[in-house]
Amino acid sequence: MKIREMNISARSKACLMKAGYEDLEELKGVSIESLQKIRNLNQNCIAEIIPYIESLSSDAESPESDEHSSSCTDLQIRNAVSEVAVIDPVPNLMQRNIRVLQLSMRTIDCLHRMGVYTVEDLCSLTESELKQSRYLGLSNRLEIKRSLAERGLFLQE
Repeated sequence: MKIREMNISARSKACLMKAGYEDLEELKGVSIESLQKIRNLNQNCIAEIIPYIESLSSDAESPESDEHSSSCTDLQIRNAVSEVAVIDPVPNLMQRNIRVLQLSMRTIDCLHRMGVYTVEDLCSLTESELKQSRYLGLSNRLEIKRSLAERGLFLQE
């Protein structure tokens, strides 16, 4: 079966194809560690790919298959998914530069002119302080609030 015909997310398909996998058979001996090294392939993608890999190994059970081989086992899968789940994608978010919020360059430049460089600086501002700034318009303020809300952060009351 071709990767693009598999019933998985577009992200999973794109990551696998970009990594050079065209066919499901090519994934037969791939280990969890190898999947984790594929760029942009997150734990959810790996979790949806694993059943296909397992079905390959169960379809092709043969006497020469070794249980110590590099193919995926249930224990490896559980360990890999739990290891990936523990990784914090943005550690110490409050101390990071405001660029991690993926704001437009105009908004970032306006915040820099106000002396705001970290997410903590931004979260310490109030809505009225943003309104009083001559640099930020309504769309910039909405962009900031949306970006903070996506990460569970908010401006001061």
